Amino acid sequence: MKLLIVDDNPSMRALVRQCCAGVSADMRECGNGREAVAAFAEFQPDWTLMDLMMPEVDGLSATAQIIAASPGARIVIVTQLRSPEYREAALQAGACALVLKDNLHLLPQLFAGFP
Repeated sequence: MKLLIVDDNPSMRALVRQCCAGVSADMRECGNGREAVAAFAEFQPDWTLMDLMMPEVDGLSATAQIIAASPGARIVIVTQLRSPEYREAALQAGACALVLKDNLHLLPQLFAGFP
């Protein structure tokens, strides 16, 4: 399984990578949404784990751009923002799920729930 991890915090990207090490050996990382859109087109990951708040292009905009170009893309928003408005905005942008950063241990289970 190919995984694209998008977060502006290198420590958070390392933590996500560690949580997903058992399900994917082929991972790439980006520090903002602009990089994520380009990396997605080139790498074609099975899953993208996208932070919301990032410089240059935020996660919602990047998600919408990726989904517009690749409607079957599976994007999970990984955020610390708990508001129902963010969850709704993420789903409207095309994300298939939202996982709080406090619950990163749930990511491997999420992958298993999708074919």
